Amino acid sequence: MSTWQSEKLFFHSTPFFESLVSDIRTAKRTILYECYIFESGNLADKIESELLRALNRGVSVKLMVDTIGSPSKFSSPVPFKRFNPWLKWLNQRNHRKVCVIDDEIAYVGGMNVDDSHQNWRDTGVRLTGGPIHNLTFAFIWAWSKKWKPLEKSFLPVSPLVRLNIGRLDRRRLYLDLLRRIRSSQSNIWLTSAYFIPARSLVRALRVASKRGVDIRILVPGISDVFFTKWISYAFYKALIDSGIKIYEYQPHVLHSKTAIIDDWYIVGTSNLNHRSLSLDLEVDIVLEKTASKTMLKEQFTQDITLSIEITPSVLDSKSWIEKFLGRLLLVFRAWT
Repeated sequence: MSTWQSEKLFFHSTPFFESLVSDIRTAKRTILYECYIFESGNLADKIESELLRALNRGVSVKLMVDTIGSPSKFSSPVPFKRFNPWLKWLNQRNHRKVCVIDDEIAYVGGMNVDDSHQNWRDTGVRLTGGPIHNLTFAFIWAWSKKWKPLEKSFLPVSPLVRLNIGRLDRRRLYLDLLRRIRSSQSNIWLTSAYFIPARSLVRALRVASKRGVDIRILVPGISDVFFTKWISYAFYKALIDSGIKIYEYQPHVLHSKTAIIDDWYIVGTSNLNHRSLSLDLEVDIVLEKTASKTMLKEQFTQDITLSIEITPSVLDSKSWIEKFLGRLLLVFRAWT
């Protein structure tokens, strides 16, 4: 199995983008950048200017943004495309945030290019070596408009790069996640910006908790999509009654997407919701290095100390209108 040569984790946007810009400046052949949100502002201007400089020195540059995620007036001086530009598939979006440089360096994580997101708590990783070509292949396929939703995927497969383009990919990855939860022995620590789980995921978590697995779920106390909290609360009672601990992060918007299941650690763009599991293009990276795993575990523990635990008394204190709206909005879970 091809392994990562190096992994470097980031837990905030500023160092993530500083490192990314530094690598863009030294790119020699290609820069492939796909981002769900690419919003005009200081950060976008800085990245675009570096991409333009790279283009002018002969580097092949391609920028892809999502039609829904990025503003309709979006334009760029570098070659760019919109994913699904005419909304041919109304509910399909490219939610990936990936930059591949020279097919040798890759950045993956939750970080969008948006000035208003810069104080958010997010997670990303810089990778070298290993199966980076899988990310290059996925970008080129989406760029060429050959991607069709929920069809068989012909992407190269690596256990370290979890891409979900085809129907079979989505099914395989979800069943793998359930299998890992069902066979877990010690701990399941999940961070999800939008926690709206499928019933099968809720069942698997409850069963694992009842057999003694330490399950903690970290979710936003402050969310950029306010109504997702109401929907999430519809699942909390059953989970808490099974011994699962749920925490709401308090200082800033929590946008991170990570999972720690025993000795399996992932960082990426996928949320635990219907969109990520069934509709949007996503990617998650499996970490291998001991130092990376230690950092991710320590960050999760630190985040918990900055969070409020959701207890039965907290649930009881919610107003009837919040509870009612949460149940009502479950109908629209496919759009959240």
